[in-house]
Amino acid sequence: MSTFLLNKKYLPHRVGVCFIIGIIAGLFFHDFSIWVKPAGDLFMNMIKMLIVPVIFF
Repeated sequence: MSTFLLNKKYLPHRVGVCFIIGIIAGLFFHDFSIWVKPAGDLFMNMIKMLIVPVIFF
């Protein structure tokens, strides 16, 4: 199990597993996702603010 978690060659598998776990968690904990939405919106706005200077410079 630790080889799967630490080995770089399994990265696409880990991303897929976490993607599926995230979808399942979103379906079961819908109220929590509504509560956390402002933090996600803030994070996305911060990412958007960083993209323009990185592309410009």
